[in-house]
Amino acid sequence: MSERLYRIIDSKMFKSLSIKTSRDYKFEKYYNGGEKKQFALHEKSEGKDRCYSLDDTGSSDYWDKSLDDVFLNLKVQINNCNILFGSNGVACEDSVIGVGLIWHAENSRIKRCIKIGEITKDCSTKLFEKEKIKLNNLNSTINFTLIFYIKKPGHNLNDKSIGNESGLILGEYFFLCLVGEGKGSVFPICNAALDPEILWSFRCNYSDISEDDFSEDNILVILNSKHKLYKYYEINNIDYNSDMLNSLLSHILAILIMDIRNKEGGVINLNEEANKGSILSVLQYYNNVLNIKINSNFDELLESVQKFMYNGCKV
Repeated sequence: MSERLYRIIDSKMFKSLSIKTSRDYKFEKYYNGGEKKQFALHEKSEGKDRCYSLDDTGSSDYWDKSLDDVFLNLKVQINNCNILFGSNGVACEDSVIGVGLIWHAENSRIKRCIKIGEITKDCSTKLFEKEKIKLNNLNSTINFTLIFYIKKPGHNLNDKSIGNESGLILGEYFFLCLVGEGKGSVFPICNAALDPEILWSFRCNYSDISEDDFSEDNILVILNSKHKLYKYYEINNIDYNSDMLNSLLSHILAILIMDIRNKEGGVINLNEEANKGSILSVLQYYNNVLNIKINSNFDELLESVQKFMYNGCKV
């Protein structure tokens, strides 16, 4: 196969395109009886260029990043599109350039992509809109990139420096690094090197379940990266097994709930007023929305957790 050289969209040309994006986010919650409601999320700067987290401040319900569907509504404006075409551009005058969106969670082997739109030479400014882009794996950092490619080749007038093959990538424009930051999750979890004989452990440092956040500062589950079975629970490992992970997490969650119950005198008062994002508010959500039987005996509790894990949980 012969080598192919062609011009690409460089940083100077991207600057001339003056790409602008605007974004808004919604998360969806399901309630008993099948009722569905949407709530807004807001970007919060992480102090780095183009890097943001999501925040549920101002929402009337808390966002659980492991359970609630999140949707992105995206607008992309590209200016001076005509500079992409012709002898000083990267495509033939009559080519069609496609624009796509690629996003990738750092802890996943899967990239997702969708078509955003297309550009021709007669376009000076293009505005693309995509609604309800479903985002998964918000426990991880997600990077978003616009990709420019030849959608329809043109009539190349013997200019070998212009790419003219369908599907040829002309340039990639990174515009967003997104770190999910909702309060609450199935439970905060991390990996650490422990005694090789121990597969997992958890740490509880809370004092008041109605006030203390359901966060790693107060409750943390630790998976042992030194254990011989750990490879089956690590998402990036070739031996990863989601069924084994769901089974393990079901047992851990049930044991964790029983531990909290024991510290609360055997029964958790699910009618008590609780701060938003607190341990108690999460347990109320488990019980009232996810049908996890918080105050049942261990076997019934575990069974309800397993039903949720296998039917509704996003790992």
